[in-house]
Amino acid sequence: MMSYVILAHDAEGSSEKRPRLRPSHLEYWGRLEDSGQMILAGPLGPGKGSLFVIDVESENAARDLIANDPYTVGGVFASWEVTPFKCVLPVSRYGASN
Repeated sequence: MMSYVILAHDAEGSSEKRPRLRPSHLEYWGRLEDSGQMILAGPLGPGKGSLFVIDVESENAARDLIANDPYTVGGVFASWEVTPFKCVLPVSRYGASN
C-alpha cells in the first residue's frame, strides 16, 4: 500500500450542495475507515475544499475514489490533486524505519 494526499477544491456555490450530500459522502469514505485505509480527512476553510490522506494500492485507485465521491459527482468538488505521500509519523502506525 502507498499513501496519497488528495486535495479537493470546492466548486463555486458548493456550500448549498454540501449539507444534502454529506451523509452519502461520509458513508462513501467510511468504508476506507472501516478497512484501516483512511488516515485522516476533513474540510478546509469555508469554500476551500477538503483534504484526505489515504492508504490505497495505487495512484489510480486514489483518483478513482475521489472521482466517484458523492461530493465530486454532485458538484461540490470542482477539481482535485492526488500526490503520493510517505507517512513516517505516528511511529505507532508506520514504524521507525519508514
